[in-house]
Amino acid sequence: MNLFESTFEKHKKLILEKVNKLSSRSERDAISTQISGQLSDIVARLKNNPSDPKLKAEKERLEKAADRYGIKNYRDQDAGVTSDKELADKEIADNPQKFKAEFWNDFKEMSVAQFVTKYKSIVADPKVNAFIMSGQKDSDNTEAFKVKKAYGVVGELIPTQNEIGFSNSLNDIIDKPKWDKDGSTIQELEKILVGDNVILRSDKGATPIITFAGKYIIDGHHRWSKICCANPKATVVCLDFKNDSIGENPELALKAFHLAIAGETKGMLTQKALGQNLLKTSPAVVEKFILENIKDQYLAVYKKYKNVINPKAAEINKEQVARYIANNSMSVSGKEPGTDTPRAYMPQVDQAPSAEDSLAKGKINFASDKVAENLFESTFNKFKNLYTK
Repeated sequence: MNLFESTFEKHKKLILEKVNKLSSRSERDAISTQISGQLSDIVARLKNNPSDPKLKAEKERLEKAADRYGIKNYRDQDAGVTSDKELADKEIADNPQKFKAEFWNDFKEMSVAQFVTKYKSIVADPKVNAFIMSGQKDSDNTEAFKVKKAYGVVGELIPTQNEIGFSNSLNDIIDKPKWDKDGSTIQELEKILVGDNVILRSDKGATPIITFAGKYIIDGHHRWSKICCANPKATVVCLDFKNDSIGENPELALKAFHLAIAGETKGMLTQKALGQNLLKTSPAVVEKFILENIKDQYLAVYKKYKNVINPKAAEINKEQVARYIANNSMSVSGKEPGTDTPRAYMPQVDQAPSAEDSLAKGKINFASDKVAENLFESTFNKFKNLYTK
C-alpha cells in the first residue's frame, strides 16, 4: 500500500466515524435495543396466547436482562419497552448526526414492532417530525414511491400481519351486521361472488386494498380475508405502492407507511390486537361456525351462484356452502405472512389521508442522505491532488 492509499484509508475511517458519531455507548445501546425489541415481540404474542408457558418464561428472562441493562419503565408499556422521550430530545439536540445515523440504521434493521416501540413516543417532537418529513431535501428521489391503481386475484395477495380476525373475516358474509341499515353486505356478497374487480366499503367509503410490490397487503387485511373466504378467485381493486430502494421488502414498506402517517398525525397510529385468529383456525372450526350461524337471506345468495360454489351439484344446500367457505378459509390460513408483525403494530393508513401523497412525492426521510458520501468524496479528491502532484 503506497503513501496515498494508506493516508486515504486513515482519513476515510476518521471521516466516517466523525459523520456517523457512533458513541462509546454503542455496544450497550445495541444490546439494550435488542432486548427491548425482543420484549416487544414477546409481549405482543402473549396478548393472543396469555397462558403459553414458553412465552411467559422468555418474557421473564428478558425482563431480568432489561433490569441488568437499566432499561426503565418496560413493564408499563403495551409493547413491553418504553422510549425515554427526554433522553431522546437531548440526544437530538446535542448530537443530531448520531440520531440520524441511528434512525436510518433502525429503519433498516429493526422489526416493525421494535421500530414503533422505539419511535412512537417521539415522532410528535417538532425536530423529529421535521426530520421525518425532509426526504425531498437530498433531491435524489430515493424515497419516492410509484403509486398506481391495480387489479389482483385476491387469493394471490399476501398478508403482512400475523393476525387475521376470525369474526372480521366471516361475520359479514353470513349475517347482517348491526351497522348495515341498507342491506349493503348482501349487495357486497353478490359482488364478491361475481368476482369482477371487487371494492368493499370501509369506514371511509369504498376503499381499495393498499398493496406493496404488487402482492403484499399493507392496509385492508379484513376486506381481503372476507373476499377470500367468499371467493378466492375474485379480482380486487388495489392501490399499489413500489419503491426501488426498498425493493420487495414488506417490513421496510410497513415502516415507511408508519413514518408517512406520523408525518401527518404526529403519532404512529395502531389498533388493539384482535380476538380469535383465523390464521390459527382449522377449516373444521370454520365449517361448524358457518353451519350454526349463516342466515337464510345470505344462504339464498350463495345458492344463486351454484357455478361458483359447486357447478356439479344439482342444488346448493347449507352444508355445501359451509364446506365451500371452510375450504376457502385455507387461502387465508394457508398463507405465510410476509412479516411477523402483530396486528397491534400495523400502520392505520386510513387515518392519514396525506400519507399516499407524502410517499409518492418522496417526502418521508427513510434513506440515509449523501452527507457522509459527499464529505468523503471531496476529501478523497483533496488528498488525491496533494499526493499526486
